[in-house]
Amino acid sequence: MMRTAAAVVVLSFAAAGCSPRSGADSLPRSEEPGELPEGAQFDPWYTQYINGHGVPILAPAEVEPQSLELADAIVGQFFTGLDDALDTLADRGAYISFYAASQDQNDLPEVQAFGGGGGWGGSVTGADREPVHMYMGESFLWCTNPYGGVGFYADLVVHELSHLLQNHAMYQTDRDAFDEWGALYDDAMAAGRWQDTYAATNPEEIFAETAEAFHDDAGRPDPQNNGVLTRALLEDYDPGVADFLEDWMAAGPITRSCEWRLRQQELDSGNILDGARSLPWLAAEGGYDSDATWTETTVGEMQADDPIRQWCARYPACSQWAEVEVPICEAEALGDRIQAMDGDVPDYTLTLGACAQAPTCFEYLDCRYSVQYGPHPWTDDP
Repeated sequence: MMRTAAAVVVLSFAAAGCSPRSGADSLPRSEEPGELPEGAQFDPWYTQYINGHGVPILAPAEVEPQSLELADAIVGQFFTGLDDALDTLADRGAYISFYAASQDQNDLPEVQAFGGGGGWGGSVTGADREPVHMYMGESFLWCTNPYGGVGFYADLVVHELSHLLQNHAMYQTDRDAFDEWGALYDDAMAAGRWQDTYAATNPEEIFAETAEAFHDDAGRPDPQNNGVLTRALLEDYDPGVADFLEDWMAAGPITRSCEWRLRQQELDSGNILDGARSLPWLAAEGGYDSDATWTETTVGEMQADDPIRQWCARYPACSQWAEVEVPICEAEALGDRIQAMDGDVPDYTLTLGACAQAPTCFEYLDCRYSVQYGPHPWTDDP
């Protein structure tokens, strides 16, 4: 599901007869979130922005300002040492937007202009790969997904920024490198590498998927990622790809990424052993038996004041999926409780009720993170 959702969505402005220039290159630099200046050439749905690195990040009023700060910091780290690529994107009017946890991609005016659809993250592009717009859900900045789950996932922010880098900046600034990457993809496919993985989809997806691994941000073992989750594993599995990425990626990890920090925290605690997750990790993460049969009676045994029920009653206001997901929310959390009991590990669900009182969605999900993993400095440098 995550891999499908992360697919780049390429929509052509040329087909719609629209200009690919967005006006983003005219927005002033700003290292703090603020209101869009008067006369900004964007849909009024957008009310705030930050622009610390030349590629502005826009959002509606529902997105937390902390999210814009964090996103801008990640952009800065991702493009460290890649000034030409960043300048190219800025000069061509590229911009990024985030929709709020209570929204989905179809709320974006750019997606609506093409009839809706697409995945949780993607991009809208113009003729000849002119970069226009990259988007994703705010929740991915918080170690959550649009279903309200808190956990260690593949880093969709890094994934989509990699599409912006390879599919646009590389294409515009170094066509030889762009073609070389296509040849590396062909070689990998011919050799049977990345078989039955999302990376095998096309040259764009293998770049974004391997970029996650290069930054040690590829999530947990998954049939669709071949178990190649780290730079060391990538260098061993596909050294040609790893060597190429050395020239096109920031040297250091994306330490502002929530996913990277969560992985380090788990490595430090010893809950990840040789790439596998121990039972305490599974219980804390919210792992559950996906094959179990959950019935209304099972969930119905909980009292009205059960912390799980209190948590899930708040969930629709902070999720694009609304009331229809409340039974699933309750069943999954109840599954976590049962696993914790079976494994004799701490049961985080007993304190979820306090999170339901948080005044904003940001604080609501931050609270659940703290309950499961301990305090997390969302926007402070580690």
